[in-house]
Amino acid sequence: MYLSVIVPIYNEGLILRKNLINIHKCFQNSFDFEILVVDDGSNDDSIKILNHLNLPNVKTILNDKNYGKGFSITK
Repeated sequence: MYLSVIVPIYNEGLILRKNLINIHKCFQNSFDFEILVVDDGSNDDSIKILNHLNLPNVKTILNDKNYGKGFSITK
């Protein structure tokens, strides 16, 4: 079974690292999976944190501005 987890974020720098590590741990021994992190135009350090996490199976999609959660999860 292959699982895709979509995680929309907007200015989540304070909790992003912990949350992504926890999500990754939940699935790493159970499924073939990917975590799609959709940054919705954050203006904090969210992108920098994503770039330094270096977790396998995590892909980043960047919106050029804030379009909202609905747009981000259906993109």
